[in-house]
Amino acid sequence: MRSTHRSMSRSLVLASVAVVSGLVGSAQAQVIDGSLDASYGTPLARQTVGTQFGDNSTGDPIRALNGSELAAAYAYVDGGHLYLMFTGNLESNYNKLEVFIDSQAGGQNTLRGDNADIDFNGLNRMGTGGDNGNGGPLPGFKFDAGFEADYFLTTTGGNIGGSDFGFFANFADVRTLGGGNGFFLGGSGPAVAPFGLLTSTNEGSGIEIGYNNSNTAGVPSFGNPVSNAALDAVTTGIEIKIPLSFIGDPTGNFKVMAFVNGGGHDFASNQFLGGFGVSNGNLGEPRNVDLGLINGDQFFTVSNQGNINQWGGAVSTDWNTANNWTEELIPNAQSASANFNNASAVSVGLNSDVVVNRLNLSQADVNVSGTGVLTIGGMNFDAVRSANGNHSVANPIVLNKNTLVTVSSGSLKLSGQIAYNNRYVEKQGAGVLEVANVRTNTLAVYAGSVKVSSNGTAAGASKLSNLITVSGASLDLTNNGLVIDYSGTSPAGDFINKILAGELISSLGSNYGVGVIDNAALATPLADFLGQTLDTDSLLIRGTRLGDADLSGLVDFSDLVALARNYNPDATGKKWIDGDSNYDGKVDFTDLVALARNYNLSSADVGTLASVGGEAFMADFALAMSVVPEPATLGLLAGVAGLGLSRRRR
Repeated sequence: MRSTHRSMSRSLVLASVAVVSGLVGSAQAQVIDGSLDASYGTPLARQTVGTQFGDNSTGDPIRALNGSELAAAYAYVDGGHLYLMFTGNLESNYNKLEVFIDSQAGGQNTLRGDNADIDFNGLNRMGTGGDNGNGGPLPGFKFDAGFEADYFLTTTGGNIGGSDFGFFANFADVRTLGGGNGFFLGGSGPAVAPFGLLTSTNEGSGIEIGYNNSNTAGVPSFGNPVSNAALDAVTTGIEIKIPLSFIGDPTGNFKVMAFVNGGGHDFASNQFLGGFGVSNGNLGEPRNVDLGLINGDQFFTVSNQGNINQWGGAVSTDWNTANNWTEELIPNAQSASANFNNASAVSVGLNSDVVVNRLNLSQADVNVSGTGVLTIGGMNFDAVRSANGNHSVANPIVLNKNTLVTVSSGSLKLSGQIAYNNRYVEKQGAGVLEVANVRTNTLAVYAGSVKVSSNGTAAGASKLSNLITVSGASLDLTNNGLVIDYSGTSPAGDFINKILAGELISSLGSNYGVGVIDNAALATPLADFLGQTLDTDSLLIRGTRLGDADLSGLVDFSDLVALARNYNPDATGKKWIDGDSNYDGKVDFTDLVALARNYNLSSADVGTLASVGGEAFMADFALAMSVVPEPATLGLLAGVAGLGLSRRRR
């Protein structure tokens, strides 16, 4: 008797149908129709056990009403696409075909519980979480040793009302750190014989899935012997076409595994490809599955010769000249990658708008410039990769998805204006990412540095709701401002800790620091800071010269007065706005020296030092003394005496 599986409710199905963008037929030579073609060759994996998820008997290409089974797996790479064929059938009760791909370094050997939310959080339903009955979480679905999932595709089908049946699919990144992007690919309902076809237009992905559920043979019921000849005779099932750019642009062989799961991603069957090394029934709760404990490898390897488009620059420097790219395919699509892997430095002119899923810059320096807008679209979070050089893009950039930028070595300078569109942006790799500003919801810097180009004006000001940094990584403001638009409790203390830990810095030298002022703490909160609108719950942060107490960008008389009013080496609890420029809680001789060295200098005067005994400083010091009451006056006089200064006339 079949185990009971949870099905997606009719209301949820209809909600999914409502967001389908549309369906178009494949224009490729390989027809995606759920039928096995000679181009697939021999199986890469075969089933080893009879199905315990029921044995289909209807023979209907759309409706498999009483069984799910996976007979064999086939795959090949051609023309920048991965073609997968899983012979068998998928019961039309919203059972899931779960496909995981390991195609690059990193990934997850055990599924986390904080991945992208797709198919009603179905991916995370298999990850670490839930209740183990002892007050802790279930461990999460664990793959074989040597398999670390990087990408996930799930597809399903069932009744969408009346006598109509349809199919649906979702796709997600599976990142080492969790998170990433996930998308509903669309639906094919109502599907019509002789096969169902889902061609995803969501994000312009170009992923195609063909469904033919007519198989009634090949895999017997559980407990009966499996015949390879019978498996090889099955020629229908689920066929999938995926652009290689969506699985990390692999340049060598990679691994794939697939299995049938319950309707809520909550009950793993015994139908896995690769198959089990021993007879095994349904595995049940996915969070308790450890494939490493089952004999055999529950994955198969796909041969790949790195068939991806590369910049050649054969005839010109123009991005939009086909002969400059291998296979004469200009990268300008949501599923496209622009790949630069050149032995010598290249300059590329981009003078019309293009969109890519991923930008890969490696080896010698690559410099892209022009008037065209470069849009980062498509589906993958891992969208910009830079290594082995000092690369630059001067064009305007638009982010149409959450974006990971990896600068593994060297630097990448994005000098054009970036339209962040409130996307989550993450920086990885030991290199430096340099930008004009960062104006988005969240910036996470997990390695290396994000540097804001030295500017000092409103053009260089950034604004975030959240900044995530870790030890050894930093946001370098140079001489620019940053607004943190927070809610709830002020995070001022957290940001001061980032400064002290070297995670929020100015790299312009020892006379520079990073100041923090809480707008709510001002007698009259500001409405604007360097062109960025403020509410009361805002932090004002700036990379500036030490002594710039009010973050105006200039160390001047008002800063001297603030320091003079608060000067007391024995007092504690002082802040940047009081003149404490090293965050030791005191306004003392060290702060006075810093202000004196920077007096009358702006944060934009990079590299210039004032004379500590300058006449302007001494004249203004005398004036400050007249407006500051004792006992601060006495302490300040002692501090100036310590400088060894003498009054000088102008």
